[in-house]
Amino acid sequence: MSFYDHNLADLYKTTGSAIDWRVWAEPWSLLNATGPVTGLNVLDAACGTGIITRLMARSGAASVTGIDISPEMLSEAQEDTSEPSIHYFEMGIEDYRATELHDLAVSSFLFNEALTIEQLRQFCLSLHRNLKPGGRIVTLMDMPDRVIDVDYSHYGFSFRQNRQMNEGDPFEIDYHIGSDCFTLQLNYYSPEFVQQTLENCGFRDVCMHPLGPSPEGLKAMPSGYWNTMICRPPLIIISAVNTRN
Repeated sequence: MSFYDHNLADLYKTTGSAIDWRVWAEPWSLLNATGPVTGLNVLDAACGTGIITRLMARSGAASVTGIDISPEMLSEAQEDTSEPSIHYFEMGIEDYRATELHDLAVSSFLFNEALTIEQLRQFCLSLHRNLKPGGRIVTLMDMPDRVIDVDYSHYGFSFRQNRQMNEGDPFEIDYHIGSDCFTLQLNYYSPEFVQQTLENCGFRDVCMHPLGPSPEGLKAMPSGYWNTMICRPPLIIISAVNTRN
């Protein structure tokens, strides 16, 4: 059963994805980590409302496949997508079998959606199976345990947890933008544990990339707006290379 209903999917698209720091930092940081995507065959795993899917297409990807288990999220994605290079499918990453192996797999919070350590391993194995030799994964993750003492309310969200976390522990993110509020339920995995899991599943050259604003974002927002996000980022981007033979 999908966690998202139509109301939450619509709020996530119109409110959650429109937060200033997400607009100015997430796309910029992801593209810095992926490098040029022109001509690539890209998979967007757990594509949600298609924000990153469309970013890949508009950045020059030859084809982009977006998959998600939520029909509500995919419905929102399809409403906003006009690019002929994009195709959406309703399924989980564990069930996905690419007809043509991908050059690049991207995702936002896919690993945070793994309910168990074993499911996280299955996610990594599936990504490995669907990438070309030398293909790359670039994924964005929450790190709530690294920022327990940090107040992110002026960015429109807060983590609902106040203790050191163990691998697989659940946590919640409350989004509160104006009069709109909603909560996302996710699961915690440390970057070090994700690196170990990726390496055990056939990936190498695992790298951690910081989240940061674009030059346009630095100019667009008031002085001091980015200080906390830069000094104590609640997110990290992880990349790795497929060793598939």
